[in-house]
Amino acid sequence: MRITKLVDILKALGHPVRLQIAILLYKANREISVGELKRATKAKQSLASQQLTIMKHNGVIKGRREGNVVYYELINGLRYLMKTVVELNEGL
Repeated sequence: MRITKLVDILKALGHPVRLQIAILLYKANREISVGELKRATKAKQSLASQQLTIMKHNGVIKGRREGNVVYYELINGLRYLMKTVVELNEGL
């Protein structure tokens, strides 16, 4: 059911660190490593990993491993939503 999926996505963006990660990924328009995301959000490793797992599980981001480094990017279908979120955030 589509509405259930949308609810899951919006819930996954409902935490300050997760929303910050999604905004970073949207603005970067590229894959970003876990280490870069951790530094940019100033989150502890355990918190960043926990939030990334929630986002991945709920279809907000996708990841790939290259050796010991994991890279994440925003799911393509969410770019329009994140564009709107960024515009709203900048207007506040």
